[in-house]
Amino acid sequence: MKKLLTLIAVALLSMSASAQAPGAIPVEPGSKGPLPETTPLPGFSEPERFGALLVSSTLGSDTWASDRGHYKVGLQWWAPSDFGGEYYTLQYRYGSNSEWQTEKDENGNDKQYDRNSLGTGFESIPGYTIHFRVMMHGGPLTGYLSNEVTATVPSIFTTYGGYGSENEPWYNVVGQKLGGYYNLIVRAWDQKLEKYVEYYKDSNVYKYAWYRVNPTTCDETRIEGADQDYYVPTMEDVGYWLYCEISGDGEHCDFVWRYLPCAGNPMVCVPVKASPAYFGPDGFVLNTDYILPTPGQDLYTQWWDYNEETQTSTEMRGAVGPRIIVRKPGQYGVRMTEDEYMYNMVELSPELAAKGYLLTFTYQHGDGYYDEDGNWVDVPWYRECQLMADRYAAPLLVKPVASGRPVPTTVDLIGEDIDGNLVVKQSATWVNYPEDEAINFDMVSNLTGVYVKAHATASTLATYYPNTLLWSDATLVKPEYDEDWNTPVITIDVQWLPADLTGEGTIEGTVNTGVASVKAMESTADAEEEGYAVYLRQKGGDIVAQTTTDVAGKYRFEKVPFGTYEVLVNIDGCTLEQPAEVVLSAENPSVSDVDYDVDGTEIVATSISTLFVGGQQSATTYDLSGRRIDAPQRSGLYIRNGRKVILK
Repeated sequence: MKKLLTLIAVALLSMSASAQAPGAIPVEPGSKGPLPETTPLPGFSEPERFGALLVSSTLGSDTWASDRGHYKVGLQWWAPSDFGGEYYTLQYRYGSNSEWQTEKDENGNDKQYDRNSLGTGFESIPGYTIHFRVMMHGGPLTGYLSNEVTATVPSIFTTYGGYGSENEPWYNVVGQKLGGYYNLIVRAWDQKLEKYVEYYKDSNVYKYAWYRVNPTTCDETRIEGADQDYYVPTMEDVGYWLYCEISGDGEHCDFVWRYLPCAGNPMVCVPVKASPAYFGPDGFVLNTDYILPTPGQDLYTQWWDYNEETQTSTEMRGAVGPRIIVRKPGQYGVRMTEDEYMYNMVELSPELAAKGYLLTFTYQHGDGYYDEDGNWVDVPWYRECQLMADRYAAPLLVKPVASGRPVPTTVDLIGEDIDGNLVVKQSATWVNYPEDEAINFDMVSNLTGVYVKAHATASTLATYYPNTLLWSDATLVKPEYDEDWNTPVITIDVQWLPADLTGEGTIEGTVNTGVASVKAMESTADAEEEGYAVYLRQKGGDIVAQTTTDVAGKYRFEKVPFGTYEVLVNIDGCTLEQPAEVVLSAENPSVSDVDYDVDGTEIVATSISTLFVGGQQSATTYDLSGRRIDAPQRSGLYIRNGRKVILK
């Protein structure tokens, strides 16, 4: 029996966090429904066995390439310490009928392997089949035998020449193409030419096969019909590792080379795609395409707790539990403390991960391939769910101006909190004008964005970016660095306070907020004390007056010249769909009860009365063009006592 000089090679890949640029592909919450069922993988059928051994290659040895008589088998295994053991001994046999032998060292003792190691090779006759296994020594599995693997000695002496690979995915997920980008180079001895010939992927002398590998038992199963250099995992592959085996055609070259087409975790998973919908000091909100059965138990967070006294960080990890907020199926908020804000990793529970589910952000970076019909197929990157403050926020400079002149004032950034309520996220005053170019805000969310509001001054009105008095017309700002990593500057074109009125009319009413949504009300600072802004706008013209409601919600405009006006009410988070229209004249100099109700997030005018054609017509009626109508005979919108009415 020829002496075994086995080559043991390969260290397992380890995961490392890698920063990704912002821009995870948005996910529609719950769009895929409940999690699909996965099938548990089989375990060992024999006692006192463990899975640890795989064949990675069978090639001619470069060391003895001159006589072309030596070969090497690449073996992959886990370190014995992963099982609590001390070392392995390697056993082998030729064919299926010979006895198992233990590899010896140069002194004739059993050779010990205490980690992933590298041997030298073996000498054998082409066509021979060799079986391998390892025995554990020390620890709870001492005396246990690993799974068995086999390797066949090539018939044509072929050596390794190199390989190239790119765009390997970080995770293997169902539906994502694997392979197709691996180029192996080998050198085979040509008996007729009496020289080595080099072959590449494009030489058309390679064969391909794909295998499922059970990570617990290391048992392998060839996937039927998978004979291309690429493969798309299905639900049947969930939980398994996938190997691509490249081999020679037996005519030009003969070898086996196997690789894991993955740069990170090789286990095939069902991707639970997620995207951040909110991230702030009070927590975060994730959208997931699949609906989690028990979100508080299914979502885990990982962060680092920093101790200022010892200047050390402790890794914290666990289920979110009662901190969970289920906004709707597939949308989950998690409350955080401010200490957790700078960095947080979100993942699925170990129970779900063991079943083959993977929580992942997906990114589009232009990677992909052409299908058989010549159509380009985008391939997203699947990466870990990292929430980092500097990734989802950026500074913002705000410059309030009026007619091009700077306006030193206080500016609020209004945005949602984790519960979806509008709140003042940050507030700052331009105190160092003109030394400071603008008001500087740090860590402004670029996920949900903010509304920027300049407070009123003695000469200007409260104004939202870019130039509006109503929150509903404001533009949402999502700050991002420019291409040179400069901080963006936005300018609010603040509106001037209108001149005092000198007319004879009055307009008054009430803004009833009893049914207002909490979401709409939270951000209006000190609304109960300061009141809500009410504006009077000339029909088709400019703002002519501004006031605020009192604690009872009442407001009043005095000294209003005769004419047609619109009454506008502003409440942060509320939309004014249709302003009330008022006509003042010598006949109707005063109009009251121009009232509004806040219904959820809508401001609704209740001052448009509904009357009926043919009913009591004591008051003078006008059409919308101002023509007097003595007795309206058809339904429509009219003006009576300076107010619009609907006649039915």
